[in-house]
Amino acid sequence: MVHRSRPGKNERRGGSRKRRTNSWPKNEKPKPRKSRSDAERVLEVPIPPQSSTTVLSSSSDSPLHNGPYPYHTLNHAGEEQQFRLLTLYSGSGVARITCTLTTTNLRNPHRRYVALSYVWAGAPNNCQRPDNHRQGLPLHIDIDGFRVFVEDNLYNALHHLRSPNGPRFFWIDALCINQDSLEERRHQVGLMKSIYENARLVIAWIGDHEQGSLRVMTLADRIFREQNANQRHLVLFQALRSKNNEFCGSYRAFFARSYWHRSWIIQEIFSASRLKIKCCGTTIPWDALVLFQRLITEEFFGRTLLDQRVSWGRRRYINRPEIERTINSADRFVDLSRLRGTRRNAQNPTDRSLHTLEKLLFQHWNAAASDARDKVYSMFRMASDSDAYDIVVDYGEGTTATELFTDIVKQCIKINGSLSIILPRRCSNRTPHLPSWVPDWSATTPDSKKGNWADAYPFQVSPQAESYRAALHGRAIVRYSRGSMFALGVRLAEVSDMSQNREEPLKIETRPGLFDWVNQFLCCPCLNPRPKPHDVVQRVSRVEAWYIIFRKSLRATYTHQIRNRIIPPETVDEQSFKRFCRRQHIRFFWILHRATNVQSHERPRGRQTLETEDFLERWRAAYRAAYRDTPGHYTSTLDKEMTPALRLVCRSMGPIQINEKYTNFFVTREGYMGLGPEQMEAHDRICLLYGCDVPVVLRWEEFRNVLVGQCYVAGAMFGEAFDRRRRNEEFEIW
Repeated sequence: MVHRSRPGKNERRGGSRKRRTNSWPKNEKPKPRKSRSDAERVLEVPIPPQSSTTVLSSSSDSPLHNGPYPYHTLNHAGEEQQFRLLTLYSGSGVARITCTLTTTNLRNPHRRYVALSYVWAGAPNNCQRPDNHRQGLPLHIDIDGFRVFVEDNLYNALHHLRSPNGPRFFWIDALCINQDSLEERRHQVGLMKSIYENARLVIAWIGDHEQGSLRVMTLADRIFREQNANQRHLVLFQALRSKNNEFCGSYRAFFARSYWHRSWIIQEIFSASRLKIKCCGTTIPWDALVLFQRLITEEFFGRTLLDQRVSWGRRRYINRPEIERTINSADRFVDLSRLRGTRRNAQNPTDRSLHTLEKLLFQHWNAAASDARDKVYSMFRMASDSDAYDIVVDYGEGTTATELFTDIVKQCIKINGSLSIILPRRCSNRTPHLPSWVPDWSATTPDSKKGNWADAYPFQVSPQAESYRAALHGRAIVRYSRGSMFALGVRLAEVSDMSQNREEPLKIETRPGLFDWVNQFLCCPCLNPRPKPHDVVQRVSRVEAWYIIFRKSLRATYTHQIRNRIIPPETVDEQSFKRFCRRQHIRFFWILHRATNVQSHERPRGRQTLETEDFLERWRAAYRAAYRDTPGHYTSTLDKEMTPALRLVCRSMGPIQINEKYTNFFVTREGYMGLGPEQMEAHDRICLLYGCDVPVVLRWEEFRNVLVGQCYVAGAMFGEAFDRRRRNEEFEIW
């Protein structure tokens, strides 16, 4: 401990002092007093005068101890909920960063403190360093006379957070928690949510200025302080017109920083009562960045920027695809802002349903963590149903990521009685020895371009869409043994053909048109030496490929249903095949409707919107006009190509909007059709499990089933195919 030296003889009370004068030497002018920003005033916490206070000079050159810092043991058993605070003493420039650690508690904290939210590593260091640090040596700070090594990003944060006028109090997890003590880490992780809630301010440190981040923060703060709404749009419009898309590049680089993808910041941002963003020496409120991002999204969707009244001459340098890519780069920030926006209405039943542990794990699936177990530890305290889970924070070897993820799934199924948590899948599994019925939350890279929600709920893209209930409202009936889950359900169908993983390309039978005949007989033979063949391999759209497979399966499906008495023999007559084709075409329409409508509330036998009714009527009219001559009985010849009228209806319905990894169209021998994962293969089983809202795809491997994923089956999503008379089976899933 370094003590303040006693005053000298001439410095004691009553001694001689130098008189202060207002004169300066010649050729020298008084330096103007530097004004402090509001953010700096907020961070300053004056220390009340105490006789026992020991002040450490930031410019002290006293030698430091090289051993590990001796952390004092905290009281983990008491109700005081002890934790440490870091006192950051004043300093500037290349002066040594000097700190002390003191113990306090949540019930009666001695100081009002600021909590720091940051990334441990991964950010460049551009701040001014001492000479010994410029030689590539590790960065260190002074804590109670001990040399403590820190990462570059934390060193930068401390360098910019300290004040030249007085000490400040912070809570920083890397310094206030003894990282070598597993017991203390377990205890402090349980208090982190309360620590951030009780902090008078939370600073989100995202790093130094680089790649135009100063331009983004300055513009966001300017728009936030502007009271006139029209002036806000004008300021943003001028920024979007910047030459060489400087603003768009800066915007994407700002939200591509590693800070936004860290798993622990989810709890820190959600729990903060007051939140500010700090980048180097610039500090702005969190609400300023939220308003800025919302404003640029509104501009893209046509409020001002794309208004027809604005001429394209004024839109110079504005590129619509570039702006769309720019907006999509902030998806991670949008998820965080939405989560924080529901913090004020935590007791709202709708918000509580979105804050369950299951929803939080999937909505923030792409959050990164150095330890896979932190994906659960960083979120379960903020979940609305956290009290129902028995989760013990354990960083030792006793609990692996595989065991933790498996235990979370088991507890979720027991609490909710639903198997929805086992459905989401990602191909890039990183956790070893993980069963197929346990999601791998360590896989942070989304399979879909649409993000986390599409990976978790590929056929229910919008939270407002109506939930499915393929197995009606039954609770899950499961048991576990040796890593396998035994689930009770019924077998629905077996896959016979699909659109992906085909060995032969799709062939469309075409006939030469009038132009082909004219070109063949009127043109010179040397210019057209080879006539156009009738059977050609063409590049067809995805929907047309689905339709070709669907038409090919009609005859086989019809005979299979007659043979297995699915179609009653007494109903088979000369028109039975035509009626069968009509029903199957209506099912195919609902598959198209599901693939092109992300906010569908309609069901085949329920109330429908006017737009859906219009599409359905047009589809029926096009089918009747195209296949008026369809034979009423079984025939060996059947056209497979989609007619122009049907193709026009498909184009009017719009592009495919669901998860592109679940656009594998399949048909079964039993007559069902639907969309499934791209890993689906022939002879896979479509099953309905009790407690599962959607059908699942199981594959028989090595005397047990492997969960391939979920699927959409037309005519089976709302309990139509769940027949109580079917024989229940217990499926062993590994």
